[in-house]
Amino acid sequence: MRTVIVADGSTHPTHEWDRHFAIVAGNPVLPRTVEQFKEYGEVIVVNGSDDPRYDIPGSTRYVPERNPEKYGTADLYAKCLPLVDGTTNIILGDVRYTTYAVTTITSWWPEWKHFARRGPSKYTGKPYGEPWGFQLGSEDLPEFEKAMSIIARVRAGIYGGNTGPWEYYYTLEGTPWHDAMKNPYNVVPGEHWVEIDDWTDDFDLPKEVETYNKVIPLGQR
Repeated sequence: MRTVIVADGSTHPTHEWDRHFAIVAGNPVLPRTVEQFKEYGEVIVVNGSDDPRYDIPGSTRYVPERNPEKYGTADLYAKCLPLVDGTTNIILGDVRYTTYAVTTITSWWPEWKHFARRGPSKYTGKPYGEPWGFQLGSEDLPEFEKAMSIIARVRAGIYGGNTGPWEYYYTLEGTPWHDAMKNPYNVVPGEHWVEIDDWTDDFDLPKEVETYNKVIPLGQR
Protein backbone atom coordinates (compact mmCIF):
# COMPACT_ATOMS: atom_id res chain seq x y z
CA MET A 1 0.00 0.00 0.00
CA ARG A 2 1.23 3.48 -0.87
CA THR A 3 0.39 6.66 1.04
CA VAL A 4 0.79 10.04 -0.62
CA ILE A 5 0.72 13.04 1.72
CA VAL A 6 -0.26 16.37 0.16
CA ALA A 7 1.95 18.98 1.82
CA ASP A 8 2.58 21.44 -0.99
CA GLY A 9 0.71 24.48 0.20
CA SER A 10 -2.66 25.80 -0.89
CA THR A 11 -4.37 28.70 -2.56
CA HIS A 12 -6.15 29.32 0.76
CA PRO A 13 -4.74 32.52 2.33
CA THR A 14 -4.82 31.14 5.89
CA HIS A 15 -2.37 28.41 4.89
CA GLU A 16 0.59 30.76 4.66
CA TRP A 17 2.12 29.58 7.93
CA ASP A 18 4.10 26.60 9.20
CA ARG A 19 1.10 24.34 9.72
CA HIS A 20 2.77 21.10 8.61
CA PHE A 21 5.25 21.37 11.48
CA ALA A 22 2.96 22.87 14.11
CA ILE A 23 3.35 21.14 17.48
CA VAL A 24 0.03 19.47 18.18
CA ALA A 25 -0.40 17.34 21.30
CA GLY A 26 3.38 17.27 21.68
CA ASN A 27 4.40 16.27 18.14
CA PRO A 28 4.95 18.07 14.81
CA VAL A 29 2.04 17.20 12.53
CA LEU A 30 3.65 16.02 9.30
CA PRO A 31 6.56 13.95 10.72
CA ARG A 32 4.06 12.21 13.00
CA THR A 33 1.84 11.37 10.02
CA VAL A 34 4.79 9.88 8.11
CA GLU A 35 5.67 7.77 11.14
CA GLN A 36 2.09 6.50 11.42
CA PHE A 37 1.60 5.54 7.78
CA LYS A 38 5.06 4.10 7.02
CA GLU A 39 4.03 1.01 8.98
CA TYR A 40 1.64 0.18 6.13
CA GLY A 41 3.92 0.68 3.15
CA GLU A 42 5.64 3.35 1.07
CA VAL A 43 5.09 7.00 2.03
CA ILE A 44 5.58 9.91 -0.40
CA VAL A 45 5.46 13.55 0.71
CA VAL A 46 4.35 15.93 -2.06
CA ASN A 47 6.20 19.21 -1.62
CA GLY A 48 8.11 21.40 -4.03
CA SER A 49 9.77 23.84 -1.64
CA ASP A 50 13.46 24.13 -0.79
CA ASP A 51 12.73 23.42 2.88
CA PRO A 52 14.83 20.40 3.96
CA ARG A 53 12.39 19.58 6.74
CA TYR A 54 10.16 17.94 4.15
CA ASP A 55 12.81 15.25 3.58
CA ILE A 56 11.36 13.23 6.42
CA PRO A 57 12.90 9.88 7.41
CA GLY A 58 10.64 7.02 6.40
CA SER A 59 9.39 8.83 3.29
CA THR A 60 10.49 10.09 -0.11
CA ARG A 61 9.69 13.52 -1.50
CA TYR A 62 7.91 14.16 -4.78
CA VAL A 63 8.27 17.59 -6.38
CA PRO A 64 5.09 18.24 -8.38
CA GLU A 65 4.96 19.95 -11.71
CA ARG A 66 3.66 23.46 -11.29
CA ASN A 67 0.28 24.11 -12.86
CA PRO A 68 -0.08 27.81 -13.75
CA GLU A 69 -3.81 27.42 -14.39
CA LYS A 70 -4.59 25.68 -11.09
CA TYR A 71 -7.97 24.22 -10.25
CA GLY A 72 -8.41 25.87 -6.87
CA THR A 73 -7.49 23.72 -3.88
CA ALA A 74 -8.61 20.64 -5.83
CA ASP A 75 -5.32 21.10 -7.69
CA LEU A 76 -3.61 19.54 -4.68
CA TYR A 77 -5.16 16.21 -5.58
CA ALA A 78 -4.29 16.60 -9.26
CA LYS A 79 -0.60 16.75 -8.30
CA CYS A 80 -0.91 13.34 -6.66
CA LEU A 81 -2.71 11.34 -9.33
CA PRO A 82 0.55 10.45 -11.18
CA LEU A 83 1.70 8.74 -7.98
CA VAL A 84 -1.20 6.30 -7.76
CA ASP A 85 0.15 2.75 -8.04
CA GLY A 86 -2.09 -0.05 -6.84
CA THR A 87 -3.97 0.73 -3.64
CA THR A 88 -3.02 4.31 -2.77
CA ASN A 89 -4.09 6.68 0.00
CA ILE A 90 -3.97 10.39 -0.80
CA ILE A 91 -4.19 12.28 2.49
CA LEU A 92 -3.69 15.85 3.69
CA GLY A 93 -0.49 16.95 5.42
CA ASP A 94 -1.99 19.46 7.85
CA VAL A 95 -4.15 16.88 9.66
CA ARG A 96 -3.42 15.14 12.95
CA TYR A 97 -4.70 11.59 12.45
CA THR A 98 -5.69 9.38 15.37
CA THR A 99 -4.73 5.72 15.48
CA TYR A 100 -8.34 4.87 14.63
CA ALA A 101 -8.22 7.15 11.58
CA VAL A 102 -4.98 5.59 10.34
CA THR A 103 -6.35 2.07 10.79
CA THR A 104 -9.53 3.02 8.92
CA ILE A 105 -7.74 4.70 6.03
CA THR A 106 -5.23 1.87 5.59
CA SER A 107 -7.91 -0.81 5.55
CA TRP A 108 -8.53 -2.36 2.15
CA TRP A 109 -11.77 -1.09 0.59
CA PRO A 110 -13.35 -2.77 -2.47
CA GLU A 111 -14.14 0.63 -4.06
CA TRP A 112 -12.58 4.07 -3.84
CA LYS A 113 -13.40 5.87 -0.62
CA HIS A 114 -13.42 9.39 0.72
CA PHE A 115 -12.58 9.81 4.41
CA ALA A 116 -14.06 12.85 6.11
CA ARG A 117 -16.17 14.33 8.88
CA ARG A 118 -19.58 15.46 7.71
CA GLY A 119 -20.34 18.21 10.22
CA PRO A 120 -19.32 19.89 13.49
CA SER A 121 -16.91 17.88 15.62
CA LYS A 122 -18.28 16.78 18.98
CA TYR A 123 -14.67 16.27 20.08
CA THR A 124 -12.58 19.24 18.96
CA GLY A 125 -15.23 21.95 18.72
CA LYS A 126 -14.58 22.66 15.02
CA PRO A 127 -17.96 23.92 13.71
CA TYR A 128 -17.83 22.39 10.21
CA GLY A 129 -17.00 19.24 8.30
CA GLU A 130 -13.48 18.41 7.14
CA PRO A 131 -11.99 16.14 4.44
CA TRP A 132 -9.13 13.79 5.37
CA GLY A 133 -8.33 12.11 2.05
CA PHE A 134 -9.08 9.35 -0.45
CA GLN A 135 -8.22 5.73 -1.04
CA LEU A 136 -8.22 4.65 -4.67
CA GLY A 137 -6.68 2.01 -6.90
CA SER A 138 -5.01 2.22 -10.30
CA GLU A 139 -8.33 1.17 -11.87
CA ASP A 140 -9.98 4.30 -10.42
CA LEU A 141 -7.61 6.74 -12.10
CA PRO A 142 -9.79 7.41 -15.19
CA GLU A 143 -12.68 8.38 -12.92
CA PHE A 144 -10.49 10.69 -10.81
CA GLU A 145 -8.89 12.26 -13.87
CA LYS A 146 -12.31 12.84 -15.44
CA ALA A 147 -13.46 14.61 -12.25
CA MET A 148 -10.36 16.80 -12.38
CA SER A 149 -11.09 17.72 -16.00
CA ILE A 150 -14.53 18.92 -14.87
CA ILE A 151 -12.85 21.00 -12.17
CA ALA A 152 -10.55 22.46 -14.85
CA ARG A 153 -13.55 23.52 -16.94
CA VAL A 154 -15.07 25.18 -13.89
CA ARG A 155 -11.92 27.16 -13.36
CA ALA A 156 -11.92 28.12 -17.03
CA GLY A 157 -15.33 29.68 -16.58
CA ILE A 158 -17.54 27.25 -18.47
CA TYR A 159 -19.47 26.78 -15.22
CA GLY A 160 -19.76 29.10 -12.24
CA GLY A 161 -18.56 28.42 -8.73
CA ASN A 162 -15.48 27.85 -6.64
CA THR A 163 -13.56 24.60 -6.48
CA GLY A 164 -11.98 22.79 -3.57
CA PRO A 165 -11.81 19.39 -1.87
CA TRP A 166 -15.57 19.19 -1.37
CA GLU A 167 -16.36 20.05 -4.98
CA TYR A 168 -13.87 17.42 -6.12
CA TYR A 169 -15.56 14.82 -3.92
CA TYR A 170 -19.06 15.81 -5.09
CA THR A 171 -17.91 15.64 -8.72
CA LEU A 172 -16.59 12.11 -8.17
CA GLU A 173 -19.75 11.08 -6.34
CA GLY A 174 -22.06 12.63 -8.94
CA THR A 175 -23.73 14.94 -6.42
CA PRO A 176 -24.90 18.31 -7.84
CA TRP A 177 -22.86 21.08 -6.29
CA HIS A 178 -25.81 23.45 -5.86
CA ASP A 179 -27.60 20.83 -3.74
CA ALA A 180 -24.56 19.74 -1.74
CA MET A 181 -23.29 23.21 -0.87
CA LYS A 182 -26.54 24.62 0.52
CA ASN A 183 -25.26 24.10 4.05
CA PRO A 184 -21.45 24.20 4.17
CA TYR A 185 -21.48 23.14 7.82
CA ASN A 186 -23.13 19.79 7.05
CA VAL A 187 -21.78 18.23 3.89
CA VAL A 188 -23.64 15.58 1.92
CA PRO A 189 -22.19 12.04 2.16
CA GLY A 190 -22.53 9.58 -0.71
CA GLU A 191 -21.95 5.87 -1.15
CA HIS A 192 -18.15 6.24 -1.17
CA TRP A 193 -18.09 8.19 2.10
CA VAL A 194 -16.34 6.85 5.22
CA GLU A 195 -17.07 8.89 8.34
CA ILE A 196 -14.19 9.59 10.74
CA ASP A 197 -15.38 11.77 13.60
CA ASP A 198 -12.96 11.59 16.52
CA TRP A 199 -9.93 13.66 17.60
CA THR A 200 -8.69 13.76 14.01
CA ASP A 201 -8.62 17.39 12.83
CA ASP A 202 -6.76 19.82 10.62
CA PHE A 203 -5.25 23.19 11.41
CA ASP A 204 -5.68 26.27 9.26
CA LEU A 205 -4.70 28.86 11.86
CA PRO A 206 -2.29 28.98 14.83
CA LYS A 207 -5.19 29.68 17.20
CA GLU A 208 -6.75 26.34 16.20
CA VAL A 209 -3.61 24.57 17.41
CA GLU A 210 -3.82 26.45 20.70
CA THR A 211 -7.47 25.49 21.17
CA TYR A 212 -6.86 21.85 20.26
CA ASN A 213 -3.92 21.52 22.66
CA LYS A 214 -6.10 22.80 25.48
CA VAL A 215 -8.98 20.39 24.98
CA ILE A 216 -7.43 17.09 23.80
CA PRO A 217 -7.49 14.50 26.60
CA LEU A 218 -4.27 12.96 27.86
CA GLY A 219 -5.17 9.54 26.46
CA GLN A 220 -5.28 10.93 22.91
CA ARG A 221 -1.85 12.55 23.00
